[in-house]
Amino acid sequence: MASNAILLVNKIGRADGEWGCFCPHCGLPMFFSEDDIDDVRGSQYQHTRVINFLTGERCDGWLDVDSDAGYSRRLFDQGAE
Repeated sequence: MASNAILLVNKIGRADGEWGCFCPHCGLPMFFSEDDIDDVRGSQYQHTRVINFLTGERCDGWLDVDSDAGYSRRLFDQGAE
């Protein structure tokens, strides 16, 4: 279970046509429904992914994507940066 803090994300990437990042609470990847990087930057999201299938525990951590978040081609091993 995540802390109640809204944590900042400074780096985003792209995989299979979707923008995403690694959740600062649980460290697992999460992806956004927006098509444009400018719609992702400066937005808040809640990561609701199940992190333990045996217990059903979810991350439920909130994150804020920095409005100046950098783009990394290597974040999800998608090629040279």
